[in-house]
Amino acid sequence: MEHQTELPAYFDKVIKMDQALFYFYNEINEKLPVSILRGFIFKDENTLQFKTNFFPVTELAWNVVAAELDFFRKGIPYSLKMQGVAIINFTDQSIVEFHIK
Repeated sequence: MEHQTELPAYFDKVIKMDQALFYFYNEINEKLPVSILRGFIFKDENTLQFKTNFFPVTELAWNVVAAELDFFRKGIPYSLKMQGVAIINFTDQSIVEFHIK
């Protein structure tokens, strides 16, 4: 009999909603909206990957930032907020790795 690990409850919610607002927190802890995203991939149970082509001009010098994803979808009676650290890879098609905290 194989032992299967149970996935966190948010896996299914992220997959169903597949849409989130992406925010950065700048150095004075202001929450800056970045973009609306779709197409999330779980790298592991604590890391999401996604692409975005827009970043706040004032924050482009940073490639590691405190961030937030607010998942939602019209017609779904719940939403989900995730906070963590975003690591942006500007050389690889602006791939973002979001490490959930």
